[in-house]
Amino acid sequence: MKTLRILVVDDHDVVREGVRTLISRRRDFEVCGEANCGLDAIRKVLELRPDIAVIDISMPDMDGVELTRRIRDISPETEVVILTMYDSSEFVQKSLRAGARAYVLKSHTGRDLADAIKAASQQVRFISLEIPFISPKTSRVARPT
Repeated sequence: MKTLRILVVDDHDVVREGVRTLISRRRDFEVCGEANCGLDAIRKVLELRPDIAVIDISMPDMDGVELTRRIRDISPETEVVILTMYDSSEFVQKSLRAGARAYVLKSHTGRDLADAIKAASQQVRFISLEIPFISPKTSRVARPT
């Protein structure tokens, strides 16, 4: 089984620490790096070439939608999982259009993050069920099928 290399990007230390702790519980995941802003994340993606980038949508230097676009441009093989407190369908749509593979609410990190990472690694979309988002092109799943 391949170990997925994950970059964690959030401007809050406590969130990065929590995500790192959740990821470290899985033998098939490893945190290969962390970044506290978009510019640092871009540098780390270029340096580390992670399989997955778990990123916050709201950061001081650039938002997660723009960061997603940039990551997908410089490292198309890196899948993006948005981890956010925003449950707006507008944010979901913008994130998916930018190239994010998954969208997870921070309030459901423990329940959904590992499944979202696995889905993204298999190029399957994952959206937390609690988000009011419906599109004919995207299935609303709490667990990928």
